[in-house]
Amino acid sequence: MYDSEDVLFHDGFKNFQIFKKRSEFVKGTVPGIGDLIMSVVVLLLLVLYVGTAVQVRATFAGVVVQQIMILGVPLFVTWYMKSDCKTLFSLKKPGKGSILAGICLYVGTFCLEMLLTGFLVKLFPVSAETMNESYEILMAQPTILIVLVMALMPAVGEEIFFRGLMYGGLREKCGVKWAILISAVIFGAFHMSLVKLIPTAMLGACFAYIVYKSGSIYIGMALHFLNNAFLLLQVKEPDTFGKILPVLMKEEFALTDMLGFLLVGIVAMVIGIILLKKTGNK
Repeated sequence: MYDSEDVLFHDGFKNFQIFKKRSEFVKGTVPGIGDLIMSVVVLLLLVLYVGTAVQVRATFAGVVVQQIMILGVPLFVTWYMKSDCKTLFSLKKPGKGSILAGICLYVGTFCLEMLLTGFLVKLFPVSAETMNESYEILMAQPTILIVLVMALMPAVGEEIFFRGLMYGGLREKCGVKWAILISAVIFGAFHMSLVKLIPTAMLGACFAYIVYKSGSIYIGMALHFLNNAFLLLQVKEPDTFGKILPVLMKEEFALTDMLGFLLVGIVAMVIGIILLKKTGNK
C-alpha cells in the first residue's frame, strides 16, 4: 500500500496546491479541485461563525461582513496562487448581442424560477416563513443602503466567487458542462434554504452559461444586481409593485398565471440560448 496514494486517490492530493508556499507558484496557476473545495469550506465557516457572530450584535453589519468575505476569499486565493484573474474570472467586455441574449435567458429563467418558488413555498412553509422573517428585519434599513449592501455587493462578490473562481477553476479541470452544473448546485446550497435551493441553482446555471457563451462575467453581475434589487424592492415597496406587477404580489398563483410564467419562461429561454449560440464570444 505504500506509495499508492496516486492510485487510490488519483491526483486528489495534488489538487490541494494552496498549501504550498506562494513563492512556489508560477504565474497563471489554476486552482485545483481541492483548492476549490477548501475555498468553499473556508467561506462557509467564515459566514456561519464570523458572519453570524456579527449579525447577532448588529444585524445589517453582519450582512456587510458576509459580503466582504464572499469577495475576499476568491481574491485571496487567486492572489496567493498567482492565478490569471482576467482569464479565471472571465473579465472581458461583453458584446451587445451577448447582452441582449443574456437578458432573454435571464427573463426566461426568472419566470420559471417564480413558478417553481410558488410550488416550493407550499411544500416547505416553515422554510419560507423563516426566510421572510429574516428579510423583514433587514428591510428596516434605508432603501439605498439595502440596494447597495443586499443587491450590489452580492452581485459582485457572489459572481466573482461562483462564476469566477468556482466555474473558472472547474471549467479547466472538469469541462464546461460539469463546471456549470457543480457551480450552480453549490451556489444554490450556499443560500441555505429549502425554498431557494433549486431556484437559486437555476439562476446560477443561467449566469454560468452566459459566462461560457459570452466569455464575460459582467453580464451576470449586472443581471444578478437587477434580480436582487427587483426582489428586495418588491418586499420594501409592496404597494408600488402591486400597482406595476400585481401578479408578483399574489400569495397564490392562479392556473392562468402559472401557464403564463411557463410559456414566457420557455420562449424567453429558447430565444436567449439561440442568440447566445449565435453571438457568443464575438
